Amino acid sequence: MFPRYCASCFTRHGESHLLCFPCRDELSDLRIGQQDAILSCFRYKGVMRSLILRAKVQGDHRAVGLLCDLLLKEDVVAAWAGSVDVLVPSPSSLWSRARGRLDLAALLVDALAARFGKSVLVAPWDLHWRIKKRALSTRRERLPLADVPRDWDGNGEGPRIGLFDDVVTTGQTLAWTRAALPPLAGVRPLTLASARE
Repeated sequence: MFPRYCASCFTRHGESHLLCFPCRDELSDLRIGQQDAILSCFRYKGVMRSLILRAKVQGDHRAVGLLCDLLLKEDVVAAWAGSVDVLVPSPSSLWSRARGRLDLAALLVDALAARFGKSVLVAPWDLHWRIKKRALSTRRERLPLADVPRDWDGNGEGPRIGLFDDVVTTGQTLAWTRAALPPLAGVRPLTLASARE
């Protein structure tokens, strides 16, 4: 039998899991749930940050697979998916795509759609042409926490849209995407990880 290595820290272990015990313990400590008006599965720290960066920056398919597995196993995700009709991945910036970065949000939405039998809609195209990445903006340019929309539900007459992003830093991309969607639609945001404190 071949030795197994942790998908996060690359230490050798004899377990059948993709993560070693210390990394699994750290990951369980990073779970958060509802934060402000946005539901997030994990904090963007430690093991989770490492896996997301490896997936997005290095295109590490093992990290992408592990993130898909982690996302699909979360109880809050199953409840969230059951409360929406269609899924919309948050658009990545032109800067990220030009640098060859993986669109992790779109890949994770595809996995969610396959698991829960949901349709996927593309965010309005004008949102895909943002040059500046929101996480690189100055504090003064970021959307204050008080300005993040708290009323995502519309008037209840339209479809229920599940808006998904891999990492929420400022909430601005989610707010822009929400504003570009039909006003009658009820939008329920979910992120894999939150960098908001």
